[in-house]
Amino acid sequence: MSVDLIIILAIVVIYILLLRNKKAKEARMGQDYDSMMKEGNFRGLKLMFGKQFLIWGILFLFGLTLTVIQLIQGGIKGWTMLIVTGFLGYRTFTLGRAYKSFKDAEKYLSYRMSDEEIENFWKEENEEDLIPRLYEYIQKKSYNFLKVENLNEVEKNIMILTDLDGEVNNGGFEQFFFNTRGLYNDSLVNAATAVNASETAGLCAKALNIISRGLLKDQESDLLDKECDTPFYDKSENLTALIAEYARKNKDSLLS
Repeated sequence: MSVDLIIILAIVVIYILLLRNKKAKEARMGQDYDSMMKEGNFRGLKLMFGKQFLIWGILFLFGLTLTVIQLIQGGIKGWTMLIVTGFLGYRTFTLGRAYKSFKDAEKYLSYRMSDEEIENFWKEENEEDLIPRLYEYIQKKSYNFLKVENLNEVEKNIMILTDLDGEVNNGGFEQFFFNTRGLYNDSLVNAATAVNASETAGLCAKALNIISRGLLKDQESDLLDKECDTPFYDKSENLTALIAEYARKNKDSLLS
């Protein structure tokens, strides 16, 4: 079989594999991708991109072999094949990166629990251990908070208040607003109210009012410290216990 015939056959194979029903395949992959991301099905995503990586990888190796043959023989065909091979190589590389990303995600971020794991989860009586584990689940479900839209209202409230408790206790409301970049501001008071943390809700409303005044940085920091941070540290309600109680009351909306 001549080299020219091999090249023609290679082009035909590439055309069939890459262009046939291209739009339909891309649409289906897009739907599958969105569905699996929402479900946290990183194994499915890994397999989907792994299959594509394998197909394109084989085509790349085939194209590379033909390119080397053509370059040795000389002529314009070799340089033409080099361009095609470069495209195949780039596509293979991007799919390989995606495959590796979802392979890592499957290992570290898969959040689905079995019925037995869920049952054992709620047997945890220590709120100090329950909330961090629940927060970790929420972190995984939202793909490390990159897709917060994956969370329902109960999960968002727990996430917001857990962040609030940790940030304020570490560096005050000023640190909380800085690190969250205002993403929680509209939901902050409602989240505290949902878990019956009335003192916390009041302090959050006061803190939001202070940062909305357009004060100088030093003035704002002083007011937040005096009127919000200190009362937060001295409040009578146990926010962690309230979050845990709220989680148990709404456990049907969690870990599912």
